[in-house]
Amino acid sequence: MTICAAWVRKIGKCEELMFVSDSRLSGGRNLDYSPKIITLARSDCAIAFAGETDMAYPLMHQISLAISSYNRAKTRAMDIRELKTHSIKVLNSMASSIFSDIPEMKDPDVSFLLGGYSWINKCFDIWGIRYAKKEKRFIARHVNGWVGGMDPVIFGGDKAKEASKNLVKLMQEKGTLINNKATNSAFDMEPLEVVRDMLRSSNKNDSIGGALQVVKVYQHMNALPLGVFWPDRHSGSIYLQGRPLLGYESTDFWVIDPDTFHSEKVNGKSVEV
Repeated sequence: MTICAAWVRKIGKCEELMFVSDSRLSGGRNLDYSPKIITLARSDCAIAFAGETDMAYPLMHQISLAISSYNRAKTRAMDIRELKTHSIKVLNSMASSIFSDIPEMKDPDVSFLLGGYSWINKCFDIWGIRYAKKEKRFIARHVNGWVGGMDPVIFGGDKAKEASKNLVKLMQEKGTLINNKATNSAFDMEPLEVVRDMLRSSNKNDSIGGALQVVKVYQHMNALPLGVFWPDRHSGSIYLQGRPLLGYESTDFWVIDPDTFHSEKVNGKSVEV
């Protein structure tokens, strides 16, 4: 299963849309190097999934193909809000093709977090997308805000409720949330801290695990993954979208320290600490 999150982070006068997730696929066996967040061809948005992998991957890939093959979507002439509607239509078209003699397998048990920058409304938008069994279709819910009037954040996956409770506790400890009222509406890296700590305390029998994955969407309408020092910078190991870089590999992406949140450029799989 999965733990993933998306939220709007404020840095001075700027904002950025953050996505994080774990890297484990499970179901009789674990694969801890699995990408769960992908950037899309138009570069101003990203999508993450939770749920059944055999459903999630083709559905997510078809959204990506629908963008890269349609010039209006690819060039961003189609605003992110219109793209959300287009993506839902693609998902529902895919869902209508599912056939099984097993009743429990007729409905896809999968959900998505979709977010990006709206050039029309000059803000970031986030949606939680799930399959509604009664309506027999995918529906999207716009994420408007969080507890106490804070900026938007959403968790996805089977550990979402636990993560949300952990975030409330963390914000209370930091004094940002008092009696369910926010003293500051802006998030920094608190949702990342929550997912990071859940992954560090997981074991091979848990439904979540592997390295932390991070993707940023900037206001200059570029979405980029970040490498992550995992399980911490002292290890020197760099993971990119769930997979550790091999000894001869280098990356052009920035690499983030999951404890200090400092990002840096490095060459290769390991660094001197």
